[in-house]
Amino acid sequence: MGILIVIIITLIIGGVCGYKIATRVLRIEHQSLVRQNYMLTNWSNQWANSAQYHRQVEDHINKRNGESISTTLNMVIRLMATIQNNTQSEILYYIGYFGYLTVFQLRKLIRNKELGYLRNLLAQMSGEYIKSFQVHLPTKVREANTYYLTPRGKDVLFSNEKTLGKIRSPLSGAVTLTKDVLHRRAFTDVFISLYMHLNGTDVNLDTFLTYYDKVGNRKKDNNLQSVIAIPLNQGHYIPDGIMITEQDGNNKLYVIEMYCDDSRNSGRVLRSLAQNVKAISTGAVGKKFGLQCDPAILCVFDDSRLMQSIINKLKDNEQFQPVSSLFFFASLDDVKMNCSQAWQTIIGDKLQF
Repeated sequence: MGILIVIIITLIIGGVCGYKIATRVLRIEHQSLVRQNYMLTNWSNQWANSAQYHRQVEDHINKRNGESISTTLNMVIRLMATIQNNTQSEILYYIGYFGYLTVFQLRKLIRNKELGYLRNLLAQMSGEYIKSFQVHLPTKVREANTYYLTPRGKDVLFSNEKTLGKIRSPLSGAVTLTKDVLHRRAFTDVFISLYMHLNGTDVNLDTFLTYYDKVGNRKKDNNLQSVIAIPLNQGHYIPDGIMITEQDGNNKLYVIEMYCDDSRNSGRVLRSLAQNVKAISTGAVGKKFGLQCDPAILCVFDDSRLMQSIINKLKDNEQFQPVSSLFFFASLDDVKMNCSQAWQTIIGDKLQF
């Protein structure tokens, strides 16, 4: 009888303790979920409570084939169910800002994260808000997936466009580039390096535009063109990128050229540089962007041998000497490794941002 009483008391005590442990575990899980959703919940609350947001949604919906406001708000709710932590919020932001990113580029932007972890998050987000493509190249080397925003992914970000900067996504919602993929990826590496370097300084990255940022349309008016097309000689030329920085109220203007040519194609590079020389002499770049200053031309080379060959040719070119101080050269590897020290003129003067 005494043993039976002891067993009953033990079971009662065990049940109470078990209940307390289970309650504590549930409380901890709840607190964790609250922390995970805090950032995105605040974000959506700011949208929902903003009269400006409702006006933006209403204007935007007119361009989205008559979808209702409730459809867009439901879209935000579904996104909240998809994005469960701050890293996924960062992923969506960076893909929207840079346009096309691989998991390796995302790892550089989102530090201290393993590739496997990022791939898992990308898989969770893929479908309605982001998609990816892979180009099979003749080298038979498996190319990494490149991720981009879908139209619905862009819709989610558009109301914060003023805060985020330009939001980039394919105009048609589908990706058609093939031959351009390696050049665009290299150019994006330069874009990322400049972005990360300037974020660590007191220099503000005011504007960054790319050759694949478009204005106009192809179907209705047949006037689709790059937003950075610069008038020149009764025509125009398109550099790879334009960057405008600001520090203490002063602006600096940069033209960025990414050369993925091999050492046998120096002629095309020299013609490209000649266009930039003409643009400087006519003030075309400054006029295009409303700045009364000459741009610095940042030239990046995938092939360092080609870069050295071009530098040697320019040293012997007397017509290039008056503008030589505006041209800075760097290899892609050096830009990715140490952006602040990578560029120099043909006589070795370093670039000062």
